[in-house]
Amino acid sequence: MMNKIFTNEFITELILQIVFIMIFINVFYYTYIVYAEVDIIKSQARLIANSFNDYIAFLPKSLLDRLSIYKDTIDSSLTESNIKNNNNLKHKSLIIVSTFALIGFILCYLIYKNNLSKLYNIITIVLISVIFVGITEYVFFNIVIRKHISVEPNYIKFVLFNKIKNNISN
Repeated sequence: MMNKIFTNEFITELILQIVFIMIFINVFYYTYIVYAEVDIIKSQARLIANSFNDYIAFLPKSLLDRLSIYKDTIDSSLTESNIKNNNNLKHKSLIIVSTFALIGFILCYLIYKNNLSKLYNIITIVLISVIFVGITEYVFFNIVIRKHISVEPNYIKFVLFNKIKNNISN
């Protein structure tokens, strides 16, 4: 019974599904998600900042003046070390995906080297599946993930005010 399940066709489809989904996830992440995340973070940061408006009125003017001076020294862009770290992650990801893809393609070719038309048919079926996975990922990201609020402004206020209180009392 086991031999009928793990046929050459099943193994080839499985390998190709994994390879093409790995490729899709990396391409989708580095060409779309990375940039969309910036919008999400900015939106959630504005949500948090807006939640502080009621509390700012109670702060002494001298503190607001000091905060205003400090604000001008903040650079909101990524630091060089973060950029370097992100580039290293991208490079490692490319190496891992390329290695798995190469191994996967070689294995599939070895299984079907005498019947390449069958391999092309399997690749076509797998690519159609991956296209639908991609459409699903894109739609889910834009309908759900973009609108999901993962930062609770009240919790952020609680943590910040406790930190300020602890610093004042020390």
